[in-house]
Amino acid sequence: PKPALKPKPSEPTSAPSDKERIDACDARWRSASRKSTSTGYENFARTCPTHVSARQARMLAESLKCEESYAKAAQLQNLSAMYTHLRTCSSHSTSDAARRDIATIEADPFFGLQLIPFGSRKIPRESLTVDAIAQVNSCEAGDAYACASIGYKFSQGKGAPRDSEWGATLFGWACIKGSANGCGNLAVHLVNGSGIERDNVRATLFKKKGCDGGALFACNLLAFDYRYGRYYGIDIDYRVAAELFEKACNDGKSGGYASGCLDAARMLSSEEIIFLYDFTRANALINAGLKIDPNNSGLLQLRDEINSKPPAFMPVRNAKELSCNVGPYIIFFGHDSARIGPEAVSVLRNAALAYRNCGNAKVQLEGHTDRSGRAEYNL
Repeated sequence: PKPALKPKPSEPTSAPSDKERIDACDARWRSASRKSTSTGYENFARTCPTHVSARQARMLAESLKCEESYAKAAQLQNLSAMYTHLRTCSSHSTSDAARRDIATIEADPFFGLQLIPFGSRKIPRESLTVDAIAQVNSCEAGDAYACASIGYKFSQGKGAPRDSEWGATLFGWACIKGSANGCGNLAVHLVNGSGIERDNVRATLFKKKGCDGGALFACNLLAFDYRYGRYYGIDIDYRVAAELFEKACNDGKSGGYASGCLDAARMLSSEEIIFLYDFTRANALINAGLKIDPNNSGLLQLRDEINSKPPAFMPVRNAKELSCNVGPYIIFFGHDSARIGPEAVSVLRNAALAYRNCGNAKVQLEGHTDRSGRAEYNL
């Protein structure tokens, strides 16, 4: 048999010299400069981080990304994208243009909104019931209520083929003509990106229009935005959120929302939002909600919870008894702990009531330590 062939020893590969690395990076820099894209500059800076032009490449990449993000936001007239652009490119030259665009849209929420222009196309009539066709005719004649009603049919596919674009458009037409329900439902389409470009911040503007016009469901939706500060351009405001939930509750009257009563009561009985604490009002809201929905498990559970709380979580004095005592209200950390103790809650409650009653209150948080004990323990 023939002897097995011995493999040839692999030739040792030498690492590129400094000059070769510099030459390669110079070539990459020329290529990135020629193409002038954010991706190209980013790739160069990542591949050649110590090159003399790496810092310039990173700056150019960031600048181009800002230009691209503004161009996209401006093209779509998307308010959420505008706020995102400002957050990431606040010092870029496009930020002033973004601020102007934001001011324009906030002054007129319909500006740049991509809806089918009123009267430019006939509303589809195929597969519609006789009543639905009558509503279509009324809508095209300018009836806001009819536009909102037929918009709901298209949006939900009930009484008309499901068509999200027409649903959003008809709610928009209804809103323009003064329908609060149309404004609120258009906001839902904007949040979901259903039949229209998703724009959460612009949706909030339409929730406000709907709520101001008396659409209680829009007030309920808007309350969540202020409760959690969900989107850019919207700051958390517990007081406004509670007021909106209360408005949606409608004192348990017709058209009110039990969920609004429940969420308002939760905020007014929360141990975490003590400046809103109002035990009496929270109970009243629970009772109002139970008028709307007597079997609402959330309301029944909350009623049991807030009526069984220990005295430490109840206000120890009425706001009127505070006589505008602005403090300082002194609270201490618990022993060997970074948390305040349960006895501090009543002090904070009084401070919150003083603030609500007087418009001013001082809270002083104190903790003490010393050098006794092991260093590992103290650190």
